[in-house]
Amino acid sequence: VGSGKTLKSNHKDVVFVNFVDHGGPGVLGFPNDELHLADLNNVLQTMHQDKRFKQMLWYVEACYSGSMFNKLSPNMNITAHTAANEEESSYACIWDDEMDVYLGDCWSLNWMNNTEQIFPNLETETVE
Repeated sequence: VGSGKTLKSNHKDVVFVNFVDHGGPGVLGFPNDELHLADLNNVLQTMHQDKRFKQMLWYVEACYSGSMFNKLSPNMNITAHTAANEEESSYACIWDDEMDVYLGDCWSLNWMNNTEQIFPNLETETVE
């Protein structure tokens, strides 16, 4: 599964992952596959042990996305911001009548609006 492309990061890198798709308790959905909690935890632990990042930041817009990160070790230097906790859905907003579709999810739109408001002073914003 996948393209075979891998992240060539090292102990000096800050890795940012932005995932926007579907999710369920302990799973993130891709168009043709799924990422399960145990598999994600194994990869993150291996990357941490192999010093493949200095810090890792996840932004995840998916239902039940909090279930993917609630058992991470605090010693791994991974921060995860999720659109939902482990027991709730994420919600779409901004309906377009002409296209008959939601154009975005509320959590992601709030994140982008916040970024636009603080720009060009991004150095004042932290994830802590």
